[in-house]
Formats: sequence, C-alpha cells, structure tokens
Amino acid sequence: PQLGDETALKAPRGAVEEHTARRSGLRTQQKDLEMDIAPRREKLGTLELKMYGGSVGNPRELEGMRKEIGLLRKSIATGEDRLLELMVTVEEAQAALAAARKRLRQAEEEWQKTQESLNREQEALACLWQKAKRVN
Repeated sequence: PQLGDETALKAPRGAVEEHTARRSGLRTQQKDLEMDIAPRREKLGTLELKMYGGSVGNPRELEGMRKEIGLLRKSIATGEDRLLELMVTVEEAQAALAAARKRLRQAEEEWQKTQESLNREQEALACLWQKAKRVN
C-alpha cells in the first residue's frame, strides 16, 4: 500500500453504489406498481357500490358489472402478488446495501489505519534522513 492510494476502497465503494442503484430502481418499480393498482382498486370499489347499492336493475348490466368486478379482482390480486414479491426483493436489496456499507466502513477504517501507519513511517524516515544529512 502507498500513502494516499485508495485502490483498496474502489471495490467496496463500487458495491455500495451498485446496491444503492439497484434498491432505488426496485423502489421505483414498487411505487409504479402501487400507482398502477390504486385506480383498479378505486374502480372496483365504485363498481361494487353501484352493483350492490340497488341502483342497477337491468340483469345484463348487472352481469356485465359482475364480470368486470371479477376481472378487476383478478387483476388486482395479480398486481398485489407481484407487489409482495417486489417488496421482498426491496428488503433483500436493502439488506445487501447495508452489508455493502458495513464492508465499506470496515475497508475505510482499515485504510485509515494503514495510512496513519504509513504517515508515521514516512515521518520516521524523514527524521532519519535529516539526521543522516547532518552527520555527513
């Protein structure tokens, strides 16, 4: 190792950046999916209120609403399943990021200790060099 050489920190820093980007992308996917599901839930609620509220008496219209409600429920369930999977993946990405940050902190601490040792060694050599120059 050389004084000021941060090569040992490159990989841990890269890992933190990679995990941060992955988690960010997953969170964006999660928010997008939540925003995609929300209007379907709202529409489902509106249809159910209309259907079960007694305001629709036409059997064909009721049957159409029943089918649409079934499709919405299926669509929402599929979206929610995907959302749950994504939430687990986000948690895993968060854990991986935390581990990468811990490894980076450890690498930075080790690097700092090495740099302090190299500084002391450099100072000692400079002191010896000055003494040797005075003797000659």
